[in-house]
Amino acid sequence: MAARSLSILVAEDKISVAESLSLMLRYEGHHVETVFDGIQALAALVSNPGKFAVLITDNNMPRMSGVELVQKLRDFKNPIKIIVLSAYLTHSLDQSYRALGVHHIVDKPFDFSPLRLAIAEVTEAIYGESKQ
Repeated sequence: MAARSLSILVAEDKISVAESLSLMLRYEGHHVETVFDGIQALAALVSNPGKFAVLITDNNMPRMSGVELVQKLRDFKNPIKIIVLSAYLTHSLDQSYRALGVHHIVDKPFDFSPLRLAIAEVTEAIYGESKQ
């Protein structure tokens, strides 16, 4: 279980991936809400500033891509910690995400170890302590 619980928004268009992420994160002790595209994610984050500490977003989603979502959040000066999931990122997209201050990029398909590590590092950045 997590030493500190985070409120996490998962933006993932593949229902099976979203459900797996949600189950794993809840098992780890986090509060999780799921949306299925970037527009829903943006609406949830803008309508409730500060509600979520972390956004886990897919890159390739309908209606608004992950990079477009992150750009809009940064335009709104939203300081949320962001973890990007992607099966494949071009060098250009990878650089765009990094320039926007994304905290981690986790390759798909993935096992949960890299994601757990990313969550632990984000938790440490938020709370200033290690989860160990």
